[in-house]
Amino acid sequence: MESALRMDEREADLAARTEAALWDDLITESDAPRLSRFLRSCPAQLSDAFWSAHEAWLADEQRHFEAVFEVYRSAFGWDATRQERLEARREDFAPIAHLFDDELAVLCLGAYDELVTIRGYRGNLPLYRTLGSEAERAMRAVIADEGRHFRTFVKLARGRHAEDLGRVPALVARIRATEGVPYAATFVLDHDDPVYGDALYDEAAELLIRRLRPR
Repeated sequence: MESALRMDEREADLAARTEAALWDDLITESDAPRLSRFLRSCPAQLSDAFWSAHEAWLADEQRHFEAVFEVYRSAFGWDATRQERLEARREDFAPIAHLFDDELAVLCLGAYDELVTIRGYRGNLPLYRTLGSEAERAMRAVIADEGRHFRTFVKLARGRHAEDLGRVPALVARIRATEGVPYAATFVLDHDDPVYGDALYDEAAELLIRRLRPR
C-alpha cells in the first residue's frame, strides 16, 4: 500500500512538472508577436534582409504556439481560467531594451535565445515523451525549427556584419549578464524552467561566440 502511494505521488509530481514545463513553453511561444511589435517600434536600424527572415520566424513561432497549445490542451485541458492567465500578462521590454541597439545586437540576442531554447526543449524531451508519441514528435519538430532559426541568425550576422564580428564577444557577454531578469512576456530570455541553468547559458554563449568568430 505504501509503495503504491509513493508511486502515485511520483506520477503526480511528474504530471505537475510536465504541465509546468509545457505552460512555460506555451506562454513563450505566444509572446512572439509582442517581440515583433517591439522590434518595429525600437530605434535600431533593421535591414530588409532582417525583416524577411523575421517574417518567416514569426510564422514559425505562430505554428509552434498552435502545436504546443494542442499538446497542452490534449494532456491537461483548457478552460476560461487558463485563457485569462494567458491573456492577462503584459510585456515590459525596459529591463532588456539595452540588448536591441542595432541589427548585429538583435541577431546575437536571437541566436543566443534560440540556442538556449533548443537545449531546454531537448532537456525536457523525457517529460514530453510521457504524453505520448504525437506530443514528442510535435516538440521535436519545434526543436528542429529553432535550430534553423539559429542558423539563419548566424548566417545573417556573418553575411551582413562581417566587419563588426569583433563586437560579438561583448554583445554576448551583455546578453549573458542579463540572464535572470524576471521574464515579462518579451519572448526572449524566458528561461525560468528548472531545465535551464548557468552551465547551459555559458555553453550557449561560448558556442555563439565561436560560430561568429571573425575569419
